[in-house]
Amino acid sequence: MSPRRVSSWFAALVVAATAGLAPAGAAQAAARPDNYIFNNSNVGVGVWHDDGDPIYNAVLPAYKNTWDEYGWDHASRYYIGRGYCVRTFRRAAGTGGAWSFWDSFRGPDSRATSFAYDYQLQVHRLPSTLC
Repeated sequence: MSPRRVSSWFAALVVAATAGLAPAGAAQAAARPDNYIFNNSNVGVGVWHDDGDPIYNAVLPAYKNTWDEYGWDHASRYYIGRGYCVRTFRRAAGTGGAWSFWDSFRGPDSRATSFAYDYQLQVHRLPSTLC
């Protein structure tokens, strides 16, 4: 085999061997969730992936969102415990636009979400004049 033919064959082998070696997070990074919940506070928040479950699926840590933390393609509900209140902001899902105030309530209680919106939660300890 001539040197030129060997280098072409070797290059084709390298391309074929590495074609399936995309980073594990590449598929997730390329996809976009239907919606997510962002916990913009220093208190954990109960979150549901699917609303039919009787209790929340996870506690979303402070300053995290359900997409980055759990890889969920959607979040369907959130829960605030006794002694806390929450101010909820939302924006059209996937737009990156400005957040608008949507709702405020005291725990213990939960609210369903819509796939049409991303949600930002600001949780406060009671008594609070913010909720």
